[in-house]
Amino acid sequence: MSIAPFHSLFPERAYKEIRSITVHGLRGLPDGQYGFLELYCIDPACDCRRVLIKETTQKITRMISDLSLIEPDSRWQSAFLDMAAEFAASGDGRYRAALTDFSAYRQRLTDDAHGDTLPAGRVRQTTYWGVADAQIVGCIHLRHDLTPALRQIGGHIGYVIRPAKRGHGYGTALLSQALDRARHMGLTRVLITCDVDNLASARVIEKNGGQLQEQAMIAGYTKMIARYWIDLSAAQ
Repeated sequence: MSIAPFHSLFPERAYKEIRSITVHGLRGLPDGQYGFLELYCIDPACDCRRVLIKETTQKITRMISDLSLIEPDSRWQSAFLDMAAEFAASGDGRYRAALTDFSAYRQRLTDDAHGDTLPAGRVRQTTYWGVADAQIVGCIHLRHDLTPALRQIGGHIGYVIRPAKRGHGYGTALLSQALDRARHMGLTRVLITCDVDNLASARVIEKNGGQLQEQAMIAGYTKMIARYWIDLSAAQ
């Protein structure tokens, strides 16, 4: 049985129809507001017409409603550079090129997505920016294929959350939406890798259905790598 969240099928309607209850003084359940996430069977060969209701906290419900993926767009230059500066201030220079020449950086992302002028050994890669509350909270990269090197480390998907937004569940929500894009791209399963000691990333992968295949060392890398596969035809 294949399951899809209602919001991935009808995002506007899902936002309008979010159901929630406020709990106070109920034994065994912390006080607060709780939402209900509707999940639907989408297997064309199945006639169960099953609808599942999953409890989710107020924070996760809000993120599901607000977080969206966009492809790199110059209209979001200021927001992206704000995120890039935050990374730089934390000692992470991964977006140095964007801070130097945003237009050239964005064009490179577009070329990578289209497969234009890719060097030998590279595969097409579509980049998405995760947007919530008028901020870019993180980035995710979806590779269309795997090379032998990517099978060792990197996989189909890589993602990062800006420092100030870590620990709030954005990584889980970002990956969930990227998996929907991977399905629409025609992928039936995806490989994701992370350092074994990166417990936060491992939890994000596992929450999205990741099954640990192996942990291994690879030549030229100092840390042990965990390799996870996510079956995109499995229930979500």
